[in-house]
Amino acid sequence: MAIQASSPAKLIERAEAVLADSRFLELRLDALANPAAALPKVKEFLAAHRDVTAIATCRRKACGGNFVGSLTAEFTILLAAAEAGCQIVDLEVESAEEAKRAALAKFRDGLRAAGGALLISFHDFAHTKGWTRPPRASRPSGPICEGGFHGQDADRQSRRAPLIEERSLSAQVVASPWARKAW
Repeated sequence: MAIQASSPAKLIERAEAVLADSRFLELRLDALANPAAALPKVKEFLAAHRDVTAIATCRRKACGGNFVGSLTAEFTILLAAAEAGCQIVDLEVESAEEAKRAALAKFRDGLRAAGGALLISFHDFAHTKGWTRPPRASRPSGPICEGGFHGQDADRQSRRAPLIEERSLSAQVVASPWARKAW
């Protein structure tokens, strides 16, 4: 369940409120004016709720989110979120493409050291107005690198898949064409 709020306290309050319905939470840090300020509260929340699986997202404005910082700042916040206990961090494919190979490798190594997994996602918000949910998939056993190619044709999907696979290295790769039409 995706959770966003205007303050760290409200983010945690909303996370607490949805625990009756879900133990799989996406914390949209990009909705906060200062995402780093929420991380001590996130750490406390996750320590108190060890059965929760948390994804940290800090999507930059240029990629459909609200975070106005740089790619380096996004990496810093997502790494700190993993250190605070988020098991998965969501990095949009546009940021993975923009990052220099060495910076992405350093980021990935930091996530591994913190016990976090990298999820690389792609969202085509312009073509998914009628989309309801992705196809069901079995739960991967290792680090995750996911690419959801929302609303794209098969040719564009196939061009993105090698990038995701290459950039994920030892991660298990899940690439799904999540379009409105069945495939």
